[in-house]
Amino acid sequence: MNISYLIAALFAVSLTASHVVAGEGFFFKGIREYPKTMWGDGDTTIRLMKGAWHMLSWVMLGSAGTLLVMALTDYIDPPSRVALSWLLILGWTGATVSYLRYALSKPEMLRRAPIWINTLGTVAFTWLGIR
Repeated sequence: MNISYLIAALFAVSLTASHVVAGEGFFFKGIREYPKTMWGDGDTTIRLMKGAWHMLSWVMLGSAGTLLVMALTDYIDPPSRVALSWLLILGWTGATVSYLRYALSKPEMLRRAPIWINTLGTVAFTWLGIR
């Protein structure tokens, strides 16, 4: 068992679960009317937003699942494990940078929606899993 990958997976699972629950339960529910966009009316806008939101949820779930497989099995050979780890690190680092780009201009976001803890935790422990 690789404890570092397991901890990275737990960070990723936690963020994925909160993403799914918060998206439907808090984020989308709080918006009453969606604007018309270049893709269509407000109904089209909400469908695109929810679709993109849940597409990201599935990608996050796949990432967490990959980390769990690498933590608990030797199914993935060592060279492939390193390559997958670097791809996961790239993805979660990109997520961290994207979040911080918007949060740093409004610092209370860092406290109210501390997504960066999970994304950086996933990056750090995935990196440690390689070592």
